[in-house]
Amino acid sequence: MKFEFKKPTITLDFLDRISPFQPKYPLFAAELSKKNLVMVSMKKEKGNWNLAGYSIKEIPDDALGGSIFHPEIKEKETIMNAIKESCFKIGFRSAKISLIIPDNIVRVSLMSFQEVPSSRKQLIDMIIWKMKKSIPYKIEETMISYQILKNGDSSRENLVLVSLMPKNILGQYEDLFNDLSVRVGLIDISAFSIYNLFRTRMQSTGDVGIINCSYNYFTFMIVRKGNLLFFRCKNYQASGGALEEGTRKLLKRELNTSLSYYTEKLSGKELEKTYIRSIGCDVASFVSIMEESGLTRYEVLDPSALVHFSGFSECDEEARQKLIPAIGAVLGRTE
Repeated sequence: MKFEFKKPTITLDFLDRISPFQPKYPLFAAELSKKNLVMVSMKKEKGNWNLAGYSIKEIPDDALGGSIFHPEIKEKETIMNAIKESCFKIGFRSAKISLIIPDNIVRVSLMSFQEVPSSRKQLIDMIIWKMKKSIPYKIEETMISYQILKNGDSSRENLVLVSLMPKNILGQYEDLFNDLSVRVGLIDISAFSIYNLFRTRMQSTGDVGIINCSYNYFTFMIVRKGNLLFFRCKNYQASGGALEEGTRKLLKRELNTSLSYYTEKLSGKELEKTYIRSIGCDVASFVSIMEESGLTRYEVLDPSALVHFSGFSECDEEARQKLIPAIGAVLGRTE
């Protein structure tokens, strides 16, 4: 039996996906990105969530793969050493951890079906048939995860969120922790963990956008009443947090193309608000591009609205932006 999270959680859950019971998620989580390993420890006291510990360690730019074409881990020993140091710093004491990986190393698609079969095998076979010619690796060597997002809407077909990742690459990420006798119980992507953390604040009668701007990619999602409507991830290059003119043009073109698709194909009118998380470039640079594309109502996400950072005065705005996905891996599923 495939476990479905209570809506409106959005998840790709590569590993904890077969239990019919509510899984118990650990209070420890990590995120790997192009430049950083982030780890957090959370605790709940008197009904309030508190940051119990955190670590942000730099890793070499080329330690991880940077796209779905090259998703492999290139410097395993370096990353494992960073994990050991981070575990010590946050007081890690568990046999299980949740892991968030970059959006741009997983193939994510929203697929429409006239009818969704009741059999998991039949649905997987349909997904394989639709996608086998559009991925850069053998479908037989791929881990497939899915979530049925929408059924019974007369205006659209049934919508299924699908993710694909080579099994050997998924194994590489698991082995970073398996070799330390720690089980990775959840593997998900950054953008969904961000949304899950803030989803209750994004409840709206209209459509909302979520932008995850990382070091070498940005992801744009649109959510309608808790249902994921649109997903697009695009690689880009930034130097020292600044966006070069060529990159600005690329991002503006991608936003405009996405918004055109939203209005023409998804019956969209106007986004009520766009929420931003940015670690790849300064927010002002990205906001100026958004405004040129007509996205003038926005909010920069801040985890301190949900989590107490008492005792961590050094955890400034930049650091909090980096912590969001890892915090979301804990709070986004326990709340």
